[in-house]
Amino acid sequence: MAAMEDQVAASGTAPAAQGSASSAMTSSELRTLYLDLLRRPPFDGERAAHASSPWSPSPPAPPVLGEPRTDDGSVPGSVPGAPKLGLVGLATALMASRDFWQQWYEEQLYYFLLVDNFSPRAENMLTIPDELTAGTLSVRDAVHRIALSSNFEQRNPGADTFVTVVMEQIAGLAVEKNRRELEIGKGLYDGKPGTFLGRPGSRQSDVVSTAIELRSFAETFLAREYRRYVHAAPERSELTAWVAGFQADAAVFPELVRGWISSSAYRARLGRREVMDNRLFVRSLIVDLCQREPSIEEFSRMRSALDGLSDPQPLRSVMARLLIDSDQTVVPASKRGLQVELFVEEQFRRLLGRAPKEKEAAAFVAALGDSAGKPAMIVYALVAHPEYQSY
Repeated sequence: MAAMEDQVAASGTAPAAQGSASSAMTSSELRTLYLDLLRRPPFDGERAAHASSPWSPSPPAPPVLGEPRTDDGSVPGSVPGAPKLGLVGLATALMASRDFWQQWYEEQLYYFLLVDNFSPRAENMLTIPDELTAGTLSVRDAVHRIALSSNFEQRNPGADTFVTVVMEQIAGLAVEKNRRELEIGKGLYDGKPGTFLGRPGSRQSDVVSTAIELRSFAETFLAREYRRYVHAAPERSELTAWVAGFQADAAVFPELVRGWISSSAYRARLGRREVMDNRLFVRSLIVDLCQREPSIEEFSRMRSALDGLSDPQPLRSVMARLLIDSDQTVVPASKRGLQVELFVEEQFRRLLGRAPKEKEAAAFVAALGDSAGKPAMIVYALVAHPEYQSY
């Protein structure tokens, strides 16, 4: 085991981004795109469909990926023989799925710390991903609805806390520099009429409505979303243009995201690795090992345990070990019937998004070929390694 881990440690570098946004994708780029857009790696069925499909720079009709899933866990439309999509084509298809909007919604909830006991359960909240998928709700209106929910109020009780969070996390305004507006907003919260951030109001909901319409909301929101997808700060001139378009019509958001994915900045992002947050690690581990999404309960339990630690790395390894030792994974129990070299290469491609280097392959093949070697040893060595926990 130590020999295998040492071999991976010697080669944990990010692959250089290849080609253009419309060219065929590498396995690393495929995995990264899924992780960035759907907050999970591709299911084996999705990987297989992409690998076996002929590449076409201009597919006739990108499939709408999403629920329900096929028997192998993949999304409908991911079939061998269909035109293989390039980066932008696949991003467009993924963004048309409910999966994409479900994860967008969950990321907004986490941003506002509306998780666990504060997680929304009301029908009008649970339908947000469906409405976003259908195009009947904009992201601005979705954030507005979240901020007006009883869960948001419970998470931020009292006038001072509520208005502070709205000003800072929604409007992007520093309360220390806007103390007068804070006091006016607190008055609105308590039913006192006033002019808050340039607009008259007299209710708690007016605090949210005013903040959500501000240009500073659009700037704060788009900068945050860009950093989430591209993992870099936006250029000021570009952000200004995005804000202008978003203020005119918030429905432009999906087109903005497609533009970010097709940009040179995202190509640069594909050439470097980013550390997984705890939420992404939990989802990735369960999808990779079990070929299913985590249940709400197990996701919350595992994420909460990791979030409570300053260094979650040791517990991540323990979680991987416990999951592999359970009967829930798709890891073969025995190497009987396996083609050892092919199995090792496939696990590297599945879990790290790349082929093993010569020394890695030799060490892993030797370990699996040993009388005590088991497939679980190979898989654990990969998922417990820091390279797996970045993408």
